[in-house]
Amino acid sequence: MNTGQLMRAAIFIPLMAAGAMLKVWIGPVPVTFQTVFCVMAGLLLGPKSGALAMTGYLALGLVGVPVFAGGGGIGYVMKPTFGYLVAFIPAAWVAGMLGKRKTGFGNYLSAGLSALFFIYFIGALWLNYSLIYIQNLNPTPAEILSMGVLPFVAQDLLTVTAGVLVALRIKNTGRIHLPELPGNRARRTGGD
Repeated sequence: MNTGQLMRAAIFIPLMAAGAMLKVWIGPVPVTFQTVFCVMAGLLLGPKSGALAMTGYLALGLVGVPVFAGGGGIGYVMKPTFGYLVAFIPAAWVAGMLGKRKTGFGNYLSAGLSALFFIYFIGALWLNYSLIYIQNLNPTPAEILSMGVLPFVAQDLLTVTAGVLVALRIKNTGRIHLPELPGNRARRTGGD
């Protein structure tokens, strides 16, 4: 991974933080705009750099920088929403892997929806674990879905679709480029 790829990955860390700040709390899990930036990171950066961007975001929040929807710090691992944050890493990787096969709306949308599935699946698993073992509750699978998945599907489908369109526009026009860094003459590509 070269310096340019690291710089591109770093751009998505403040985007994820901004997406977390745009939130509406619905029960234990807030509606945010992080999902769209996670998918876009995978599509635009590729699997490795997209996952690296999400890892950087997670690490920054865990060391105490308030970049998550509910703040930050190592104690966040005990929160019911922590699984959604962890899920951003494999979700960006999945979006990047599936998106690099072929550039096109259908393929990118499929990649984005697959990433969304990973976010919901891992997030709901952690939500269930957290409610049972940390908060001593006994939710049913239907309650987990009604708290951690169903309220977010419509908004996530719309924002992921919009993110796919933006990512396609960026890929097709090449409008967003970082300047060449001194000493970094590597070929500039969109991903890993």
